[in-house]
Amino acid sequence: SDNCIKNHFYSKLRKILRKLNTVIHSHLRREYRQINIGTLYKIVEATEERFKEEPACGFSVSVACQ
Repeated sequence: SDNCIKNHFYSKLRKILRKLNTVIHSHLRREYRQINIGTLYKIVEATEERFKEEPACGFSVSVACQ
C-alpha cells in the first residue's frame, strides 16, 4: 500500500541522515547543526527525481508491499 512505501522511504531517509551526521562529525570533528527543513525537502525532491524508476515488470510498486 501507499503507507508501506511511505514508511519505507522515511525509514531509509532517517537511516541515511544518521549516517551522514556520523560521517560529518567523525571526519570534520566539528559540531554539526540541524538541517533546515527546506533544505531537507530539496534534497528529498532531487533524490526522488534522480532515482525515479519505472518497474520492469509493469506492476506498480505498491503491489510489492502487500
